[in-house]
Amino acid sequence: MSDLELPAAAYLATLRLADSAFPTGLYTQSNALEAYAISGRVKKAEDVQNLLEDLLREQLATSDLIATAWAWQGASQNDGAKVREADAALEATKLCRELRESSRRSGGRLIALMAAQTQDLPLEALASEVRAGHTPGHNSAMTGAVGAVLGVPLQALLLMEANAFATSFVSAAMRLLPFDHAQAQAVLTALAPTLVELIDRIPLKHLRDMHSLSPQAEIMSMHHERDHVRLFAS
Repeated sequence: MSDLELPAAAYLATLRLADSAFPTGLYTQSNALEAYAISGRVKKAEDVQNLLEDLLREQLATSDLIATAWAWQGASQNDGAKVREADAALEATKLCRELRESSRRSGGRLIALMAAQTQDLPLEALASEVRAGHTPGHNSAMTGAVGAVLGVPLQALLLMEANAFATSFVSAAMRLLPFDHAQAQAVLTALAPTLVELIDRIPLKHLRDMHSLSPQAEIMSMHHERDHVRLFAS
């Protein structure tokens, strides 16, 4: 990854966007893990790792990260239509309503906050379109647009997003299962080569390559919506 030598400002931007304290609500989502835990399908560290790898390969890398890359390219070229294309593609491929709405909420918060802080005119215009309902404002598309404006190189942004997803997932596992910090770090270490492998392919993808093939996770998310007690939004 030749573009991972980041300028200091871009490096700080990736740290901010990945921080669990950044107010987008991403860390309130379990991405169906809570429903898996309640059902007994995920019980131990090996289960967490296997499910996380499946979601990285069959959901994040085939849908969200492609949209991030497409939106980053659009924002880098001052092509707002390309950013909206990525956003519309996410709306079409997120079939589960709960995951779709969670993505919209997080993306809406991200673009509103960063448009106000950067006072970047294209970001402000995009934020206005999201507020008006002219584009859904999905998190990955907004991340791509924001990352481009902040000067974050594409592969660094993709790696940040993928790692933030993985970190959020194991953090949820620590609250839902007999799964401690050491096990969480072991899972993240084991999956690090997978993250690098997946990220290397993303810039070569076209928006038409987007798809999502995680039907069981989507079904579990639908079940999760009807659980009587929930710690997470998804």
